[in-house]
Amino acid sequence: MFDYRKVRRERGMPIQKTLPEPVMVFDYLELKEAILAVGCFGYFGIIDVQPLLLLLILFFLIVIWPPFREKVPKGFLIHKVNRYTPIKVPGFLGLSRDSKLVV
Repeated sequence: MFDYRKVRRERGMPIQKTLPEPVMVFDYLELKEAILAVGCFGYFGIIDVQPLLLLLILFFLIVIWPPFREKVPKGFLIHKVNRYTPIKVPGFLGLSRDSKLVV
C-alpha cells in the first residue's frame, strides 16, 4: 500500500472548514448561478419549450450577471430595498433610513 503522508506534506494544501469565497464553476460562474442555468434549461428547454425565453435567460445569466456581480458588493440590493421602501421589519439588517453603504 502506498503511503500518502509525504505527498500530503509536499503537495497538500490546508483547507479551512468555512469557505472564504463562493464555489466557482469554470472560474466564471458561481455554483448557484450554474444550477439556476441548468434548471432554466431543464424547464424552458424540455418541459415548457420556449427557446427565445431560454436564450434570453441564459444570456443574462452568463454574459450580463457575472460582471455586474463583481462590481456590486454583496447585500447592496437588500440595502437599497430596505432603505427606499416604507415597510420596516424590526431588526432587519439593523439599518436605519439614513444609513449609507460604503462602496
